[in-house]
Amino acid sequence: MLDREQSGSESFQEMLSEDEMRKSRFLVALLVIYMIMSAPACGGNGVTETANPGQTEPGGSVSVPVQTVPQTTSPPVTPTPGALLNSITSTSALLTSYEGKLTTVMNMSLAGMVMDFDITASMAVDIGSNKVFVDMNTAGVVTQMYIINDTEYIKVNVPDGQLQANVWYKFALPASDLRDMWLSQDLGKQYQILLNQASLTILGTEQVGGKTCYKVKISPDLGSFMAYLGASGSNLADLGIVDPAQAFKQLEVTFWVDTTTYMTIKTDMIVDIDVQGMKMKMTMSMVLDKVNQPVAITLPIEAQTAVTLDY
Repeated sequence: MLDREQSGSESFQEMLSEDEMRKSRFLVALLVIYMIMSAPACGGNGVTETANPGQTEPGGSVSVPVQTVPQTTSPPVTPTPGALLNSITSTSALLTSYEGKLTTVMNMSLAGMVMDFDITASMAVDIGSNKVFVDMNTAGVVTQMYIINDTEYIKVNVPDGQLQANVWYKFALPASDLRDMWLSQDLGKQYQILLNQASLTILGTEQVGGKTCYKVKISPDLGSFMAYLGASGSNLADLGIVDPAQAFKQLEVTFWVDTTTYMTIKTDMIVDIDVQGMKMKMTMSMVLDKVNQPVAITLPIEAQTAVTLDY
């Protein structure tokens, strides 16, 4: 919903300057990238309702598992925060594949306007086979993307720059960008950066997807958080964040960690940011499935004849 009686992403974009639109898109991408990149580092296999990457629903919508609010109880044997932190970090380095679902509720204020919208995404990653799939719906703008080896395939449901609606495009990723992208999948190292100097609090245990999990609150060090975003490929200079303590008004992260495998099967995050006149609050949740299990990522037949674009 927009102030000034504006509705829809097209009207919002028309009322923003190119610089403002660049910042808003970058901020959304930056925070979504964080969730997508950090959640695999804490993956699990306790959730059974996941989207088939090769079979998206009409209109690109993503069904989200409905879960009841679990009851938090004290763990029978409580590990020390340091020991649990080490276990989470070590298991993150073992990740090779996963499927996931992301849901986000966002409120953004920019150039005198306020917009509320939801982001839903389903994704699948097979690191060993160099394959990635993402299907994201942002306020009705649906983007489907595959990366197969060194080629990216993309389709949107509304025109965007060079991209026509509902047409598959492809482009080859330059060697340097391809290397950086797959380096960004080294989630063990990235997770160590994120958790460096973090404060960890074990809140108790809860049942998630049939698994008994430690519910853990993480309070990241802002400097480490910014370093993590940089390691994941986010160009923070585009957003103009100079002082994270001033920009990030709220940053809360909660993990649900399997008490047996120390894999995190759910991640929640609340981010409240204010930078250069842009205010945004996001509440995000990520649930993973099929961690280190076979993941089907198959390029659609129509994408195999995609229009080639220059990178």
